[in-house]
Amino acid sequence: MEPLSAVSLASAVIQIVEFSSKVLQRTREIHTSADRTLRGTTVLEAAAANLNDLLRDIEETLRVTGVASDASGKAADAQLIALAKDSQEVAKTLHATLHQVKRKKDGDKRNAFSQGLRSVLKQSTITALKDRLNSIRKQIDTALLISLRQNLSQRVQDPRHHMLLTNDKGASERLRLLTSLQHHNWKPTKSSDLSDFSDALRTSVVSQDIEARFASLILSRLWFTELPDRYGTIPEAHQDTFHWMFEDDHQQLNASDWDSFTEWLSDTDGSNLFWISGKPGSGKSTLMKYLFSDDRTTTHLQAWTSDRALVQAGFFFWNSGSDMQMSRMGLLQTLLHYALRSDRKTLMQLFEHRWQQFVAFGGGRQPFTWLELRRAFDMMISAPLTPRKFFFMIDGLDEFDGDRQELVKMILMITRHLHVKICVASRPWPDLLDAFEGRPSLRLERLTQKDIQNYVTASFANNKHYAKLSKLEPNHAANLIKSITKKAAGVFLWVYLVLQSLLDGLSNADRMCDLMARLEALPPGLEQLFLKLLGSLDPDYLKHACQLFRLVMVRRRPLLLELWFADSINDDPALRYEARFLSSDEVLDRLEMMNRRLIARCKGFLEVEDWRRSPGAILTEDSHVSWIHRTARDFLRAKCMWNNVLDTTGHDDFDPEWHWANGHLGMFKAVAGTTPTKMSHFILCVEYALRLEHRLQICPVKYLDEVGRTATIHHVYDAFLPRAIGGSVASFLEFSVLFQLVGYVKAKGATVPRRELKNAARLQGLLDAKQWESLHRHIEIPAGDAGFVSSRKELDDVLNRLLGTNDGRGWGSKWQRTKERFLA
Repeated sequence: MEPLSAVSLASAVIQIVEFSSKVLQRTREIHTSADRTLRGTTVLEAAAANLNDLLRDIEETLRVTGVASDASGKAADAQLIALAKDSQEVAKTLHATLHQVKRKKDGDKRNAFSQGLRSVLKQSTITALKDRLNSIRKQIDTALLISLRQNLSQRVQDPRHHMLLTNDKGASERLRLLTSLQHHNWKPTKSSDLSDFSDALRTSVVSQDIEARFASLILSRLWFTELPDRYGTIPEAHQDTFHWMFEDDHQQLNASDWDSFTEWLSDTDGSNLFWISGKPGSGKSTLMKYLFSDDRTTTHLQAWTSDRALVQAGFFFWNSGSDMQMSRMGLLQTLLHYALRSDRKTLMQLFEHRWQQFVAFGGGRQPFTWLELRRAFDMMISAPLTPRKFFFMIDGLDEFDGDRQELVKMILMITRHLHVKICVASRPWPDLLDAFEGRPSLRLERLTQKDIQNYVTASFANNKHYAKLSKLEPNHAANLIKSITKKAAGVFLWVYLVLQSLLDGLSNADRMCDLMARLEALPPGLEQLFLKLLGSLDPDYLKHACQLFRLVMVRRRPLLLELWFADSINDDPALRYEARFLSSDEVLDRLEMMNRRLIARCKGFLEVEDWRRSPGAILTEDSHVSWIHRTARDFLRAKCMWNNVLDTTGHDDFDPEWHWANGHLGMFKAVAGTTPTKMSHFILCVEYALRLEHRLQICPVKYLDEVGRTATIHHVYDAFLPRAIGGSVASFLEFSVLFQLVGYVKAKGATVPRRELKNAARLQGLLDAKQWESLHRHIEIPAGDAGFVSSRKELDDVLNRLLGTNDGRGWGSKWQRTKERFLA
């Protein structure tokens, strides 16, 4: 076995053995952490989650190193594999046991961990497991040392074999161990040598791997799914724009309108905040992305950083995105993630309390609180472990969904540290003008006239019809570009929308005078332009556009394919769709059709993300639809405009939530994917059904019947179930009893045969509160939705009425023995 692979495998085995031993030894008293707290999660959950992680790691190590089936090699290698598999079996037994203990603890109110373990495993079984673990631990060092002695002459091969579970530091520790092995000439037959080797392995490689797993846990908690989305959706700067930000010759621009960005980057005089402001649509986010990704930013910072390491991180607030994308939590989690992903030493310091919980019992997994994140961030920038400087870029302060004064106050407090620089961007709102007065700044729309002219010129140059016209009438062509640039008043978004109108005219063989007339007919300013564009739609297209606006107001950044399913004339066509996965060609047809509708109806208000940058881009199942800009959404949300949208669509005659329920059902039926993808579609169907039930006070039984039928076809139910009751759910009625969807049970239970209802009723009460929440935590529960205890009581009452028991004890007692047998 390749030496580094062998060390990785042995380290994985040792971690499983030592943690499993800890679980078995601490059956009387649990020390959850150094400060004896473990907020937000139980010891049992933490231990089970840690065992699950360890099992996954060792399985992946076996797979990646390619030794899982190598039983024909040297005896020591074969023993390593056998010990790895034996440790897996013990860990799997404990993992399953912890789930049983938890269920008994929650269900029977047993608070002692030792009582829980002993109620599931006999003392003799616990003793046997301990003996197996002790045997594995004694053998693993010898097996590894012999394997290394036999194979150390092999050349260290593909680093992927030993980098899977470690960072660079972990790999260096492995190499250091191999060097020590050659230097000390440890012999597996000599007990003192074996002890020294074991100590070296444990104190270096294994300890580093445990730290690496903890660091990975923290970084995964800081990460959130939408973290990179906003940056990715911001259009790239056109190749001929914004170069002036890095040019030394500023003569082409009015020096009184801005402070030099490059001078600010390199300054060491303590001026550490730069404010980029501008009108809506002037290109602030595009500029911030350009600056954040350009190497010249880092180059100019070097004069300020001197010989210190530089940490760079950025956050782009997005008012049209998810809650995390416009919140203070999202801001700090993003900055901490980028700052700590290559600095494990600082990460360990900032989250030391979680590290103690992790070491004690696999804890440290609870959700972050704002105070914890703020404390960690303040500690990171105020007392760095190593000499470092920080450069942060924060875009869209005006898109923050919270107390903006608190955000500004935090930013100004950060600037008190001379080893931190922050570049921020926002609209020039009065409170921000007051806060950043006297700081280096620029007003973007005053500086982009040349950029807009270059952009317009390049856009026309790519049009073959315009190329012909400009050759015939070069003076008029030049005047057209100048007129567009002047009328834009520094607003790139206005230019983009106007160009679409003019390019449409070119496709109809407009003359140069026709183009000038089109331009003169278009008003300056975004709001007036928005009004003009909507007013140019014929009534049928306007109605359809307003329906699409309402759909995207309800669901942010929907998939283009989701929108195709939701964009239907009737409320329930998905009920009639066959539950079969579409071919790739069928999917592409629908994507192209929906994109053409957006282009024809929406006049640029809605667009496929990235379509502006690359109009010929290939559409995929992952293509999202969003507002062209926040200003477009804000314009429509204004009271007068929104009333017009509602009037045009007939108010309640068009129900966006019904359409989205229909869209998600269509996706659930038609789009192939992994089990998590199918689960996501299923959950969205249930979520929208609950929304409708809450709002309309009527359970959509017919809709949920079809959701349930599709779930059966796609084998989704078991993905939600604890292992002990897997395979028990075969209908949506049974699923609804298990997860206490009272509305559906009440409506459906009155129509099904009594035997079918009794069969479903056996599942009532099998889930504890945590398991019940495993579904509900993924669903945005409507306001007023009952909690676990109240919904269980309500479901008991419903089943009592439907089953009509007369024994005075209720139906539940009749099923108690059935449940106990079911759980055995």
